[in-house]
Amino acid sequence: MNKLLFLLPFIGICFQAQTTDQQALDEQMLLEKCKKQYTEDQCLSDADDDKIPFYWDKNPDKAGTVATDAIEPFKKKCENIYQQDKTDLENFKLKYKDIGKVYDQINKNILDDLPKESFTDTFIFVYFMDNYSCSLVGSCCSTLATDEHNYLISKFWNKSALENLNKYKRTITLSTRLEKDKMNEFLKSYDPELKSFLTKNYNPKYNIVKIQSKNKDENPRPIAIQLTIFNPYKLQITYLNTTKKYEYDGQKWNLLNNP
Repeated sequence: MNKLLFLLPFIGICFQAQTTDQQALDEQMLLEKCKKQYTEDQCLSDADDDKIPFYWDKNPDKAGTVATDAIEPFKKKCENIYQQDKTDLENFKLKYKDIGKVYDQINKNILDDLPKESFTDTFIFVYFMDNYSCSLVGSCCSTLATDEHNYLISKFWNKSALENLNKYKRTITLSTRLEKDKMNEFLKSYDPELKSFLTKNYNPKYNIVKIQSKNKDENPRPIAIQLTIFNPYKLQITYLNTTKKYEYDGQKWNLLNNP
């Protein structure tokens, strides 16, 4: 039984390696076939800018999507990428499912060190989630890094943290731009409370989330808050002329000395 348990992962790795090798061979064969009729530069070109290379594009002169315009080997390659991304992202979410509780230790008082006068004639601009997706441009690539980043952003800037910014009595604008019909699709995998909050404060005129304050400043200046995530437990928060680096030691966040 122990030998079987050992062999199963090994067989899976071998199969995955064989599949990858076969895909690379198929790609090379298709490229060589294309080069018999066209130059290599043309075979690798993408004149319609749909992120599908000429030698894999059924309609190379008209932009399309993987589903409609890509030949079968390319579709299969994309499907493998998407499925692997999906599996890896679910594992990532499971591993860091409680990270929001950790972030709640530092996401409620970010601008507290600013004097009151700093908020005069301003609005708060939060660098939020990245809405880039291969599916939006019809290309075939991994979005895992973006998806993991967005997941952590959603845990740091959760509903409670965003609502807490109201204490500064300024309008709050999030950087993410989304057309209304793509909003639900983009947010469907995030926390329901956060999704509901963002949807409620969505401004269709500008395709952004905007939490309006009662202040009506004519030409407000932005106080931009940018969160840089080095890893789930090491962050950098930047606003105005301030940069703070934090690292979590398993119990609390420690402010690191900047070099």
